[in-house]
Amino acid sequence: MLTLGAAILLVVILMGVYRNYQNKRRSNIQLETLNKNLEQNNLLLDKRNAENELLLKEIHHRVKNNLEIVSGLLELQAAQIDHPSAQAVMQASQNRVQSMGIIHQKLYQKGNLGGYRNEGLFSKPG
Repeated sequence: MLTLGAAILLVVILMGVYRNYQNKRRSNIQLETLNKNLEQNNLLLDKRNAENELLLKEIHHRVKNNLEIVSGLLELQAAQIDHPSAQAVMQASQNRVQSMGIIHQKLYQKGNLGGYRNEGLFSKPG
């Protein structure tokens, strides 16, 4: 009777251990599947991020070129004007465009193109 009781207890314990093993195995398979999905998503996000960075570089390059063109056009126009006050106005306009170009270049070189407002560059003090 004692042997039979011990055998039944051993079988129950072994069934519990086996059941626990199966549950752990299922959990591991689910985790592996989730990890594979995360890796695929990360690769896709990396690809999209690289595409976005390329587009952003192209946009900044075009902005820089456009500001240089506007500055050059203002310089050409100023060279054709004989009136000193009109020339001064044109020069002031050209200086403003060049200032925008400098600010744009500094933001672009900083690398944190989306976060310049948080750094206080354009915010009011206090």
